[in-house]
Amino acid sequence: MIGRASAAVAALALGALALGGCGAATRTTPPAATGPPPAFATSPSGGVGATVDFGASDAVTRALRRALPGVTLALASVVNDAGRLVPVPAFTATAADGRTVPLADAWRRLAGRDDAAARRARALLPLTAAMPSGGSALVYLTLTGIPPADVVGVGMLGDDGKVTQLGRAR
Repeated sequence: MIGRASAAVAALALGALALGGCGAATRTTPPAATGPPPAFATSPSGGVGATVDFGASDAVTRALRRALPGVTLALASVVNDAGRLVPVPAFTATAADGRTVPLADAWRRLAGRDDAAARRARALLPLTAAMPSGGSALVYLTLTGIPPADVVGVGMLGDDGKVTQLGRAR
């Protein structure tokens, strides 16, 4: 009888210890929400318009992440409403502290590489140099030197030499 009572006490003690771990003292604070990656946009309004999304995810961005680990990627979707053939614009990112860095085309980051991941990414990347009137282009961009969460602005350099600031979309 004493053996049975000792076993019951031991079982209750183990149960209490197990349940003790469920108390408020062991709860952790959930991680702070970082929000979605930033995106920026401008309308074409008779010219060239674009969106730049730092949170894009498709087959190309997945292949680029494998080929360029640790590099921040962005997808620019550009539309041409200028009524003429125009080159694909260049883009820059601006940090909260005022630093501006180029958003380099992913093609440039893969240049000179012949490994399997780079070949796969290049096979998926669209070739874009110019857009016909009414046309559009997807441009995969890379960002270094600024975390995407610190990007407060994106500039688009047009063929006329003017920079158009894209507004924050999220």
